[in-house]
Amino acid sequence: MSRSQLVTVAVAAGLVASVSQGSAQAVGADKVAAAVAEAAQGRFAEPFCSARKAKDKGVQTGVKALKTAIEDKDAAKRAAALDQALGAFQMATTTSPAEAGGFFYLGRTALLKGDVATADAALTKAQALADDCEVEITQLRQTAWIPLVNEAIQLFNADKLEDAIPWYRAANVIFRGLPQGFNGLGLAYARTNQLDSAAVYLKKAVEASGAPDLQEERNSSQFNLGLILTQADRPAEAVPVLEQYVQWVPGDMQGRRALAVAYRGAGMADKASAIEKELLAAAGTAAAGGAVSTDDLFAIGATLFNEKKYAEAAEAFGKIVALEPNNRDALFNQTNCYLGAENGKGMLESALKLRELDPLNETVQRLVMEGYRRTGQSDQLLKVAEALVQQPVNLEVKSFKAAKGTASWSAVATGREAQTPAGQPVKPRPGAITLEFLDAAGAVLATQELAIPALETGKSQPLSAEAKVDGVKAWRYKVKA
Repeated sequence: MSRSQLVTVAVAAGLVASVSQGSAQAVGADKVAAAVAEAAQGRFAEPFCSARKAKDKGVQTGVKALKTAIEDKDAAKRAAALDQALGAFQMATTTSPAEAGGFFYLGRTALLKGDVATADAALTKAQALADDCEVEITQLRQTAWIPLVNEAIQLFNADKLEDAIPWYRAANVIFRGLPQGFNGLGLAYARTNQLDSAAVYLKKAVEASGAPDLQEERNSSQFNLGLILTQADRPAEAVPVLEQYVQWVPGDMQGRRALAVAYRGAGMADKASAIEKELLAAAGTAAAGGAVSTDDLFAIGATLFNEKKYAEAAEAFGKIVALEPNNRDALFNQTNCYLGAENGKGMLESALKLRELDPLNETVQRLVMEGYRRTGQSDQLLKVAEALVQQPVNLEVKSFKAAKGTASWSAVATGREAQTPAGQPVKPRPGAITLEFLDAAGAVLATQELAIPALETGKSQPLSAEAKVDGVKAWRYKVKA
């Protein structure tokens, strides 16, 4: 999910505001009040729309007080006048409920008091009574919204998600005409694992992105909505969302992959398989543009393997190997897929590559032996079997992690009951390996020697290594003579 960007919306001078809701009742009141007061530039301005024609005497009294609240130089007088204006407008909405003016001015005054909930209700009523006031009411709302949503975005980008949520909520109370507030709130809920709430607000973000210049925002929110619905175990709801997304953005491979996952979760395996075949065919091509990731290919390969489509699964893992020729997991999976497909030649080729990376792993050695057996190479099979019988340890790699500037690797060596070809016990002996950290093409970026002590049968020794270097994508080790 992408991080939000700060929003700037042009607002007209001559408007007043303040905000909050508290989660929408106190959040950001000072910031919004300052922003709206600044927009007014110390001058009271009547609306241009029909709200200015209010006949109620309470409105007229309130307007005089509001003018003082905006223009007077004395802060105490401004505060007292604002309270007076608020009371007058509240009374006017009761005595003259069919006049827009009382509601319009109540909304303006409530914003200056920092009450976005009251302002929203009053401005909504004013617009219903006088639709020619829509532009000015929208300007009022946006003036209050900007500092709220910008503060929310800054908190979001600082990973202060719980702090960002009430700011987004307050922003969405006062203005709902742009998607940024809804999208940000949806993403904040998603990242705090409140998936159902995330889906609600991402849907609102899509609905608020109808303008032609908001298509990018609409597409992003639609894609994230589909992902969230799938993660929330609502794949049947995710399907139409992601179907619409791929119609809007037909070339997005990630979108198609997400749709395949939703299809499969919704029990639409045939449709999922059709997309996965397209992705598999496109992987590594210019058309894919790198959008079909190795993670996608792993997922596709695992799905095909579980469906016993072993040849197709081998192809998926082969695509990874083509991109990352030293990817141990991809080679291991590809070898097993060839085994399931009864493709001895393919199995042997991948198993031998696997052994170059992980030569002390007993499972790998047995896969090589099976490859020789299936290709009728009994002499080679015997050589590997004899070497395995004499091998003093089995090495199992437990983890490999690579990030910017660092890589780590860990394994466990376990003593084996080694024997000579004649069946005589072989005394445990120490050994060593040279671990190599590799880039995507196989170039060595860093090395480390790791000692393996003499281990009795069943006894284990953990091994670990770390490299402070960029670009690590894979590993291999070599047994020291």
